[in-house]
Amino acid sequence: MDHVPRRRDMSRPLTLALLVPVLLAASSAGGGRSDVCGGVAHADLGLTGFRALLDTVAVGWNSNRAQLAASCFTEAAVYLEPPNRQLYRGRAALQDFFAASIAPARPDRMRWHATAFDSVRQVGFGEYSYRGQRNYHGIAVLHLETGLIRSWREYQYGSPLSWEEFVGPNQ
Repeated sequence: MDHVPRRRDMSRPLTLALLVPVLLAASSAGGGRSDVCGGVAHADLGLTGFRALLDTVAVGWNSNRAQLAASCFTEAAVYLEPPNRQLYRGRAALQDFFAASIAPARPDRMRWHATAFDSVRQVGFGEYSYRGQRNYHGIAVLHLETGLIRSWREYQYGSPLSWEEFVGPNQ
């Protein structure tokens, strides 16, 4: 019988080689930190940090903490539902908007579904459901600046359906 040299399993070094930069980027860019916001500018975010930012906005909205939600925006942020259906300029105006729209607290008021993020351009989107006086499903396109939201542009559709019923077989 001929001896065939066994191929070395390269998956482990490759996995580590791919994982190390991701872990380093996440730790240096506020990747998994719970304090992504707070009104303090941070370094540019990676995918994990972007999702933490979105989750912090949702926690603020869901727990009736307008200041927490607003702290994820720059001082000069613009929040827009085109064409000017909703337009808020600046963190102070956003805090007032959040305060008016979130009482009483609801743990399921804001929920993110699919998200994506371009860490080079610091642009991302999130598909969401929002429950207030009406039920909405939509997409928000966000432009970040030093780890905070500089621009929020949302497109939403009012519907009494749950998210699962709304998207149906297109999940």
